[in-house]
Amino acid sequence: MNKQTHGVVIGRFMPPHNGHRYLIDFATAYADRVTVFVCTLSHEPIPGELRFRWMTEMFPSPNIHLVHITQEIPEASRTNPDSPHIWAQALLPSLDTPVDFLFASEDYGQPLAEAFGAQFVSVDPSRNTIGTSATKIRQNPLKNWKYIPQSVRPYFVRLLEVTPPNELMPEDSLTLLSQIASQLDTVFLPALEANQSGLAQLKALWAQARGYIVLSVDQWRTFSPFIGRVFPGFPLEIRKIQLHSTNTPSIQEYLAPFLEELSS
Repeated sequence: MNKQTHGVVIGRFMPPHNGHRYLIDFATAYADRVTVFVCTLSHEPIPGELRFRWMTEMFPSPNIHLVHITQEIPEASRTNPDSPHIWAQALLPSLDTPVDFLFASEDYGQPLAEAFGAQFVSVDPSRNTIGTSATKIRQNPLKNWKYIPQSVRPYFVRLLEVTPPNELMPEDSLTLLSQIASQLDTVFLPALEANQSGLAQLKALWAQARGYIVLSVDQWRTFSPFIGRVFPGFPLEIRKIQLHSTNTPSIQEYLAPFLEELSS
């Protein structure tokens, strides 16, 4: 009977993106089983528990074993030449079989593979296949929206709070929100009650948003006490526009910076 091969992927996944998905899909096609170490620290900008949850949602395969590592290892910095061996010694107790392959897109993979006694397999080091990085996504998530997995996108959704013209009748407010959302190719908040059903609809809409979810200033006043509870740990960045006219050219002028931000 042929021995099953065992591969390892190690990363911070801050956040997980389609480049990580490509790396892990490659690893699972190359090795019979893959252990993925999600290494997080308490001071990092995106909570480690959230990143690990995203990874479990993205990779439910029984051939992929996800391990959350929260251990602080200050001496294992990249400037320390012994760092690969320190990392290997810290991670080896979480492995039930020897490592055959270590998969990575960066140069650190070679010495780390040697520390594990494994063969290094370089995957898309030039980033030509998936042209993004976690750093680029953190710096400008909307420009890199297409690279963000569906389960991760809600974290980066921003609120676009609209103050309508004074003369606009309340019943026409939703039409205006719909028009703005259509131009941004995203969703708007309909008339919802701040109850369990309304909050569930808010969460479902949030998952469908493309960069922004459009809502009125009155809706923000209603839902702001609940949003932090519905989306714990999310940054909840708010952008605001105050419209003085509802004619299409005027709205397009207001939305130009947002459309530019969403272009890729």
